[in-house]
Amino acid sequence: TGAAGPGFPVTPGAFQVTAKFDPAFPVKGYVTKIDAAATAVVYSTFLGGSSQDSGSGIAVDSAGNAYVTGSTNSSDFPLLRPLQAKLGGGTCPDFISGGDIGPLVPCFDAFIVKLNPAGSALVYSTYFGGNQNDLGNAIAVKNGSVYITGVTNSPDIPITPGFETLPQGTVLIAAISETGDAPLSTAGSITNAASYVSGLTPGGIATIFGANLTSVAGVVPGQLLTVVSGTTVAINGLASPIVALANVGGVEQINFIVPWEAGYAPTAQVVVTNNNVQGLAIEVPVTITQPGIFTSDGVHAAAQHGSGLAPVTASNPAKPGETIVLYATGLGPILPALGDGQPAPANPLSTTVIPPSVQIGALTANVPFSGLAPGFAGLYQVNATVPSNAPSGAADLVVTSAGNASQTVKLFVQ
Repeated sequence: TGAAGPGFPVTPGAFQVTAKFDPAFPVKGYVTKIDAAATAVVYSTFLGGSSQDSGSGIAVDSAGNAYVTGSTNSSDFPLLRPLQAKLGGGTCPDFISGGDIGPLVPCFDAFIVKLNPAGSALVYSTYFGGNQNDLGNAIAVKNGSVYITGVTNSPDIPITPGFETLPQGTVLIAAISETGDAPLSTAGSITNAASYVSGLTPGGIATIFGANLTSVAGVVPGQLLTVVSGTTVAINGLASPIVALANVGGVEQINFIVPWEAGYAPTAQVVVTNNNVQGLAIEVPVTITQPGIFTSDGVHAAAQHGSGLAPVTASNPAKPGETIVLYATGLGPILPALGDGQPAPANPLSTTVIPPSVQIGALTANVPFSGLAPGFAGLYQVNATVPSNAPSGAADLVVTSAGNASQTVKLFVQ
């Protein structure tokens, strides 16, 4: 394995018989197998995407499967059953063609690939890295696990719990099991439960989307327990109360409460465990507020009339001058403080420390109350008075807190 140019010989039926070559870096990763007598090529294939790819290490198991590691900054590197489904992000000096002072290019991730004995198909393929350069240099396989070593500059590279943030230039050592299906997710798939924007806010409800997250079928209430059907979520090592688990139509998700003690550092580590199989630690952004408005249909706010609490609908719209109730999450700290997953009492009310603002039809609404909804954990209630001159129809509605705006939803106004 290594890097080859456009004229490199490949064999018919190999996994990748053509390749896309970056004009600035006209070589591509490859894998070639030669017979024991070194008289014939068994197979030869390119291995890469449309940018820069280079193989550095290879191992073979007793069945003839080839395990390859190297480095790539191709966003379309071929993947199958990936542990990490996209590049870690960031821009870095082009160390391959320009050294440390080269032009900025997408940062490199290590890759880990398993090819079948014929070299005709992937068994699996994944990126492995963070938001700086990560290099896979050598690989070995033993007893159902794959081991790679290399170098990482990424402080957010997935690491197992208990290790501190790594300095740049750290030697990378990773062991990946083939015998268990570990929970899989990415930073982008760990989101506010209402807006589905990536990130965490202590005290709020968050959602994890991914694979192998749970063994349940359908929707199972979590009842704010920290272990539900063998699934746990830990934020910086803190057990998170689970609101619900779901596996519907092959889409798996976990709704959970972000512990208050997770703190307000720029990032937090999220680890999912499913029936004693632990996923990698994922670095996720943390903000003191990240407003998200719950909707009835993905578009319209799940709002109620303040008097009687009937839903606000097209046939029963909000009236100018009336107070409506909005439901949201991610509005930050509250007073009096509560424990993780503790439902809010009706007396005294748990009020937001940072008062949010509400815009209805681009007009500022008065907010007589904002805080946790009584009887619920992580669910915030925002009472807003519809401006007397609010436009009729489906008006835009946005909640903002500490300079962070929610997604824009619609509110039916008379």
